[in-house]
Amino acid sequence: MASSRRIQSYLALALALLWPAEAQLTTESTEVCDQSDQSLLQLGSGLGCPPVPQVSCQNTLGTMHNGPTPGMKKLSKAMPDVDLSPADCSLCSTPGASASLYSIERFDGMGQRAAHLIVMMALASHLGVNFGGLLPHPSTEVHGADVHACLSAVVGSDYTSLRKQVRHANFDTCFFGSHVLLSTFEEGHQPVGQKILFQECGFGKDIVRFLTPTFLQKLRQHTQLLSHPTPYFGHEKRIRVAVHVRRGDIDVSRQTNRDIPNNVYLQVVETIRNMARNMAEIHVFSTTKEGKHASSDFEAFEKAGMTVHLNGDELGDLAHMAQADVLVQAPSSFSWVAGVLSTNCVVSFKSYPGGLQDWIFHHTGSFKKDDADRLRQCIQDRLHSTGLL
Repeated sequence: MASSRRIQSYLALALALLWPAEAQLTTESTEVCDQSDQSLLQLGSGLGCPPVPQVSCQNTLGTMHNGPTPGMKKLSKAMPDVDLSPADCSLCSTPGASASLYSIERFDGMGQRAAHLIVMMALASHLGVNFGGLLPHPSTEVHGADVHACLSAVVGSDYTSLRKQVRHANFDTCFFGSHVLLSTFEEGHQPVGQKILFQECGFGKDIVRFLTPTFLQKLRQHTQLLSHPTPYFGHEKRIRVAVHVRRGDIDVSRQTNRDIPNNVYLQVVETIRNMARNMAEIHVFSTTKEGKHASSDFEAFEKAGMTVHLNGDELGDLAHMAQADVLVQAPSSFSWVAGVLSTNCVVSFKSYPGGLQDWIFHHTGSFKKDDADRLRQCIQDRLHSTGLL
């Protein structure tokens, strides 16, 4: 059994990335929460707690915050009346494990669904159990994305097989809240059985020790995004820079801390250009689909010599970000996922949670000396690897 310190770290780790909620302050909000250095990024493009389908729990620990929606009940009736069995996928199995951890499918943004899936797989691996899959939700599309195709590519397994189509799932133990899950695993006195359900509603900040190098290596080996075509990148020997500017679904009247001004991104890109000795091609990825922004909002990037890609295929956008020599993230789980998959330079907002140890951080466009030095070295390494130096 892991040490107390290690288990305590799980609590923060298990919470770290599933930002969509208004964290522990509310469990039923469908609104987006602002970003701040105090609360980090409690996104909530959707929901706090994902509703729990109709299930049976032999042992229940914690309090379920919200039960099945009418859509879930309708979906369940159409599912086959079969026993629940764990998913069979490359990232699902943990050597020597017999028990399986199941979670509940999120129904907010594609990036948050992908982040949730990655984190649940990593959590299962850390706890020494298999990842059994997700109990499904009726929603299949968000922001115009084919979520199933995107998520299949992210983890390198058929996402449909990870959604457990069972009319009524039976679990040995149902955990509602990470504190009860992790304290139970820490104490080790109470058997949890073979089928474990976990619903989480609130999220913390420490993800670095959770997404271990071993898990990340396995994830990167199996994802399809690192081999997906990237036609936007030119054939010339240039440093490829991808900039994610989160705009499409942001309500600027409410989400002022997530509607990052253009000048912040422009400042970061100017730093990168100088370090790359003007041997960089810059690509900006964003959307206007939701109608809250217009293409004219991106003219500043075009005037600065960047190529702007709006309303593109989400899978293609993620692939470009993940394969870029330098990725400049938005405060968004969408580009966070790309950063987790990337093996190159990743530039992130310091105030955004879940930054990996080798990422480079800026403070609203400005770099501290250590981060600037690390960015310069990373870019130099990319220049050498591409034959530009």
